[in-house]
Amino acid sequence: MSRLQARFGNLLNRCQSNHGELRFEPYERQENFAGLVRRCLSEFTPWSSSQVCCKSAPSTQVRLSRNSDLANKSGRRTLDAVETDRSHIFIHPPCFAKLTQQLGLDSSYQRLSVPRFSMNTNGDQKGKPAASREPGGTLLSRSGRRLQDV
Repeated sequence: MSRLQARFGNLLNRCQSNHGELRFEPYERQENFAGLVRRCLSEFTPWSSSQVCCKSAPSTQVRLSRNSDLANKSGRRTLDAVETDRSHIFIHPPCFAKLTQQLGLDSSYQRLSVPRFSMNTNGDQKGKPAASREPGGTLLSRSGRRLQDV
């Protein structure tokens, strides 16, 4: 929190929750950001981890134990590859949703907490989001192809 507070200064306000923990003041209407968060997480999911995706094997359970497919039991895979596959489950929205459902936890979108940025420019309301949150341009891969086509 201190690093984010140092980076964004007075654009982020801290508040205290009902249980006494310090957190950033959340934006009032979290549902406005659910789609944006889902799209961003999908874009940040490591491409090289697609073989562990729940979409490729929808009937299987997500397993994170030492005896699972994500463990480095054979020693043939590098630690980086194993960690990338493990990260996939926590970043990719469908896989994370499946994991939280299997564990009986709340949906991540029920617990979403995007901080409110306190910006007051040109008479706008304090912390009011921009009218459109869609990306301004097309994302390109290193080869120059559009990411939607990759």
